[in-house]
Amino acid sequence: QIAFEKLGFEARWLGGAGKTDVLIHAAGTPQTAFSVTVDAKSTNTGNVTENLVDFDTILEHKKKHNADFAAIVGGSFQNERLIRRAKEHGVVLIDVETLETLIKNHSNVPVRVTSYRKLFESAGLADANCLEEERNEIIRYGNLLHAVMDCLIEERDDPVTQGFLQDRDIYRTLRNI
Repeated sequence: QIAFEKLGFEARWLGGAGKTDVLIHAAGTPQTAFSVTVDAKSTNTGNVTENLVDFDTILEHKKKHNADFAAIVGGSFQNERLIRRAKEHGVVLIDVETLETLIKNHSNVPVRVTSYRKLFESAGLADANCLEEERNEIIRYGNLLHAVMDCLIEERDDPVTQGFLQDRDIYRTLRNI
């Protein structure tokens, strides 16, 4: 629950036998909001095997909570048959390392919670890299904002403009950067 809250989700622990463990919701517009049922699996070895996963129950939980997606979080998922079955059932498998990467990436460059839809749309093993394009765009926008601010600071004492710049002035100053 806490891991998904760190990513910006509204998360609710349900837990208990026969229940989904965590229900997460990405708040947004009616077109962008979504919810996910999350089942947590743990083993002594850390590797989640096929005999620990009942896909019918996972899909029942998804239907019961009217969720858009279903996910399983576990130490690791190395069984090819389990991964194939997850794809067939539209379930995302999130290993601990991927979840940790998502949290680290989010603390460095936060993306909108609704952007995580990309993660849940691809069934099978979760891929943290699916958000790189958006993270890079945010970094570019941040760099542009810094460049505009630096330009305004630099030009504030200019005797010709007296610090008054129009958007085309800023564009001409920054276009070759």
